[in-house]
Amino acid sequence: MITFAQTFFVQLGYSTNGIIIHKINYSESSQIFSILTENHGFQKYFIQSIKRAKNKKQYSFHHLSIVEISGKMIKEDGIQNLSSIKPIAPLLNIVSSFERISIAFFISEIMTKVLTPGLHSEGLYSFLYQKIQQLDQLQTNLKFFPHEFLISLSEHLGFGLFYLQKEISPVDAIEFNFPIHEFPTLKAFLGTKFVNESVDRSTLLDELLKFYDKQIDTFGALKSLEVIRQVMNS
Repeated sequence: MITFAQTFFVQLGYSTNGIIIHKINYSESSQIFSILTENHGFQKYFIQSIKRAKNKKQYSFHHLSIVEISGKMIKEDGIQNLSSIKPIAPLLNIVSSFERISIAFFISEIMTKVLTPGLHSEGLYSFLYQKIQQLDQLQTNLKFFPHEFLISLSEHLGFGLFYLQKEISPVDAIEFNFPIHEFPTLKAFLGTKFVNESVDRSTLLDELLKFYDKQIDTFGALKSLEVIRQVMNS
């Protein structure tokens, strides 16, 4: 039987790794972090006095920063309280490259739109951690990185691109409310190694984002889209 206390407090005292998806200033000395954690899924955290730290470099957190956090309790919903947060894997190449940091902002905005508080999808943290490491360390062409990320992420969100990887009947298309004819570039692109320079990158990205928009009602427009277009076409 679940008691009242068990309903609202999962455990007392915890420590886990996480990835900063988004952060906002709450006051002059406090911030709210949206973090995908390794052990507790997607959560929002409130931390006081972070901007008054003597060593400000230690608290220079960026989108997709990998951190270790600890606190006194985990609640089932609402904003959690953090007692400490510290970086554990510096992303030196991302923060020093306009191309990489632009892609990081794009990924951060995508994750903000697809994640909901409390969501804990097995493998999602590991997937995002791996992609961040690739973005930081890869020395190859990154112009298809946003596309490859969206295609791979869809599998972890439960609406993979299987609709486009096989032929389905018009009846099935109507049942799933999925107009396959609207995604010709994406359908042709699937199965490649993401380095096909003959593919129109802007059209491909538009179709991918349209695909997400049809799967997630609240997805909407992206603020980072125009910057990503510039990065892809530079």
